[in-house]
Amino acid sequence: MYLELMTFDNFLSTVAEPRLSATYSSGAVNITWPNNGFTLQGTPSLSAPVVWTDITTGISQAGDQNVYQVTSPTGNHFFRLIRPCP
Repeated sequence: MYLELMTFDNFLSTVAEPRLSATYSSGAVNITWPNNGFTLQGTPSLSAPVVWTDITTGISQAGDQNVYQVTSPTGNHFFRLIRPCP
């Protein structure tokens, strides 16, 4: 089997993948993404076993964007978006 010849598609996806953006301003990191049903998750490490946790508090809306602010960030923290199965 040659991995470079394989293609993976998500045939169940009906929504384009959203863009997750991060900006740094005044000592805080702002994580933004479109308000379209995706859930923000975070983890402090990408070493196995990786445990992703839903971020459900501290999220505000600015127009059609969700905004999560990390004040006084220290160390590493990783984020991703997931969409719950319908």
